[in-house]
Amino acid sequence: MQTALIEALRSAAGYQGAASLESWAHRIAVRVALRIARKQRDHHQRLDDDADADELAGHGPEADLSDSLARPVGDYLGALPEPQRTLLLLRHALGHSVAEIAELQDTPVPTIKSRLLKAQEELRRQIRRDQNLGARHPARRP
Repeated sequence: MQTALIEALRSAAGYQGAASLESWAHRIAVRVALRIARKQRDHHQRLDDDADADELAGHGPEADLSDSLARPVGDYLGALPEPQRTLLLLRHALGHSVAEIAELQDTPVPTIKSRLLKAQEELRRQIRRDQNLGARHPARRP
């Protein structure tokens, strides 16, 4: 919140009145939150890339999940449209409640619930598609 407030104060000179002050400040807060989330994601990705794969193999539920997927989770998320990816990250990676996301997005709670369900369904559809393709086309032996 402090970062968003600082950003809003820095941008105040550029406020042109095209939208309400509340909407303008809200957009700044959402952009700041998404920027911070991306930085955290990138930081964690760098840590993951630098980690010794042999040391991490077989530890924790993440290893089980990754082993059961045809592609890395990031690939599946990257294939989603930006609004769906944002909702999933706000909900599952950053731990925001549906009500908090609705407030951040300036959108009614039922709409956020519906959009989250659609995003989750699309993610599942991608994973199932890859799993089905793998089952139909087993790896060929040399």
